[in-house]
Amino acid sequence: MKIDLKYLRRFSGHCKARELAEFASEIYFGSRKPDFPIDIFMVLKDFGIYYKFLELDKLEGIYSPDKENMVAVVGINSRSRYERQRFTAAHELCHHIKDYNIASTSPMGSNDPIEVFANTFAAEFLMPRRYFLEEAIKYEDEFGFVKPEDAVYLSQTFGVSFESVIWNLHNYNKINFQPDPVFFASFGVTRQLEILGLQSLDGIYLRNIIDSYKYIPQADTSPLWLRIKNELIYHDNRVEGLEISKESVAEICTDLRIKRYDSIYYDQFRESKEIVETVGHNLIYDYVYSTVDNPDRFQAKELNRKLFSLAPQAEIMGDYRQTNNHITGAIIETTDHWLIEQEMYQVDQSIDEYIQKVEDYSFSEALEQAVKIHHRITQIHPFTDGNGRVSRAVLNWLIKLKNLPPVYVESGDKSRYLETMQTADRGDFVPLTNYFLERLLFSMINLNASHTLSVPLEIKSRSLFG
Repeated sequence: MKIDLKYLRRFSGHCKARELAEFASEIYFGSRKPDFPIDIFMVLKDFGIYYKFLELDKLEGIYSPDKENMVAVVGINSRSRYERQRFTAAHELCHHIKDYNIASTSPMGSNDPIEVFANTFAAEFLMPRRYFLEEAIKYEDEFGFVKPEDAVYLSQTFGVSFESVIWNLHNYNKINFQPDPVFFASFGVTRQLEILGLQSLDGIYLRNIIDSYKYIPQADTSPLWLRIKNELIYHDNRVEGLEISKESVAEICTDLRIKRYDSIYYDQFRESKEIVETVGHNLIYDYVYSTVDNPDRFQAKELNRKLFSLAPQAEIMGDYRQTNNHITGAIIETTDHWLIEQEMYQVDQSIDEYIQKVEDYSFSEALEQAVKIHHRITQIHPFTDGNGRVSRAVLNWLIKLKNLPPVYVESGDKSRYLETMQTADRGDFVPLTNYFLERLLFSMINLNASHTLSVPLEIKSRSLFG
């Protein structure tokens, strides 16, 4: 999208914040009505801004201007709620338009006139006056006021916080009380969502963030990659009930990386299930991230074989089970053993379709389809042991084809993960997909943590916006 940023910047010095937001919206959307909630992260991308998430102390955001052959970069507090992150993105867009000559920080609760201007801009850009009032009038009482309960609907429509909507209604004289911290603390937005039967929009926000995010893939020898690989192996094994510490996993994986087959962990700890399966898990991910092959049902067997390659029963692993079994807590029964080959063949068809479409998928679409394949393998439960770890390895193999980083279930999230898997058993994949969207964003942020806010323009054209 071609945006006349120079013209917009000239205009910014002679107008109020709401006028600038209206003009920026007019330039970006033209005469068409925006789709709400506005995908503000796509807007940043189209304005030539690279954004990343940072752990910021007492700051909502940071802006680094586009000068000296560097692309403009926005840093957003990774600890904030998604609605706040969206508002911060719009706030920093204002700095990119109006305050583009200087780097700036956006402190929480700042009364600085420049920050107040950017806040007003953000509110107007995400909740344009015309469309906001069109929606608000649907909830007005006979006195022209909107009840706080109905403001929750407006926050869902525009993808902003309840607080932002209340202040907007206050500015337009659409509420009959003065908002204050006591009111916001006592209202209980989460409870109100439940009462109204409204679903959280976190999944939509996550898709917006992820689909415009410019993830820079890491070499599998980088310190950040090795750290996240260790974390993956640790948590994945803990989810499956192995009692092993992070320190032990790190030590095993490091020794294997340095000494390979000369490592003591290959042959001196065969009696330890924890060490044997940690070594096997390490072999799985070394294979997944080095092979140029695509996953299929035969590769799933190979992953299972690698997982238990040092186990006493190694000779019988890597083949489909020959008896029926049951997944504790699952709603459906696993596939009868004589039907496994047939069902895994159908999984292959889904994988083939995924591979054919992967270039056209957005990041979130690729993850969503990979999650469904992972879930189906888990339902079939083709192996005697290791089904969860193999199915999640296949998931990571699939999203690797989209140049996405690996995801993993944190051991503390095991209950939530199992609940979302059960919901998927009933045909609703939204909670499971949303969980893995969160995990994907976590991996993206952590694997790109070493990148500074200064990004060369040559990267902009080659990698970030390629």
